[in-house]
Amino acid sequence: PDKPSHQEWANLIPKYRYSNAEQADDSPRKLFALGLWLRKRQQPAEHSGPRSVAPLPLTEEEIERAARLEHDRWVASQRSQGFIHGFTDDSVHRTHPCIIPWDDPRLPDSEKAKDRDAIRAIPRYLAAAGYEIIKP
Repeated sequence: PDKPSHQEWANLIPKYRYSNAEQADDSPRKLFALGLWLRKRQQPAEHSGPRSVAPLPLTEEEIERAARLEHDRWVASQRSQGFIHGFTDDSVHRTHPCIIPWDDPRLPDSEKAKDRDAIRAIPRYLAAAGYEIIKP
């Protein structure tokens, strides 16, 4: 909670709001890469209350693949803004220690876990927007 990137939406600075929006916008691409599709959630006509969200139909291997895609997307976004790998997260010098490939042993497991958690959260976010994930 003491990190600027871990604040409630209303308290996030624009940099982190934009980053979160980019991540959300890329969710369909990651799912499509796994052979999954999105559609408006279908509910019976008599159903008017909230519907429980089915678990994400992904295996751990698929979660890992999508997390790698998310990391690659983030690295590309950072690079497009002029950031390079560095030993510190420094917005003045535009460096970040995680601008490295997924398989690089310097990428901390905690960073990979954040990407995996983001993938696991996709069904909740989609359900809140009235969508569901399907396997065609």
